[in-house]
Order: sequence, then C-alpha cells, then structure tokens
Amino acid sequence: MGYDVKTEASGVDWRADVLATKQVKNQLVKLAFEVQWSPQTLEETKQRQDKYARDGIRCCWLFKKLPTSEERQDIPMFQLQFDQSENPTFIN
Repeated sequence: MGYDVKTEASGVDWRADVLATKQVKNQLVKLAFEVQWSPQTLEETKQRQDKYARDGIRCCWLFKKLPTSEERQDIPMFQLQFDQSENPTFIN
C-alpha cells in the first residue's frame, strides 16, 4: 500500500510498536499500532493517545484485555484473542 513501516519507532516522548508513514498529496500520513499485552489503565492509554495526536499520528490499540468496557470514539481499541489454532481474532 506504499507505506514505509518501522517497528519500535520513537518520538520525543513516545515509542510505537509499529509506525507506518506515507506521503499523500502534500501531507505525511502517520499511523501507529500499539499491541498492549501487559495491563494498562484507560488513563495511561488516553495519555499515550494524546501524545500521538499531538504529533499528528493516528493510533490503533490492540489489547489482550481492554482497559474499559465502554466504547470510545477518541481511542480506537480492539481486544485481540487467539483461537485454538493460534489464529488472531478481533473482538469489540
């Protein structure tokens, strides 16, 4: 899809598991993907999401266990589980 993809990409005060960038017209599109396997509170997720937003990065979170049961439009969060064949499946 034409994205330049880096793992463990760092900014001033953040580090993305995966950062994908692509020049679209005259704008650099930046997408971060975070795989959060250890527990993380909703507040910490929001603080980290705010840092990405500040730097013009859209971020998608993939959790082992979601930090909240409420649906959030400002933080795209998905629970990632594995079926018996070890294939990933998304829930929520």
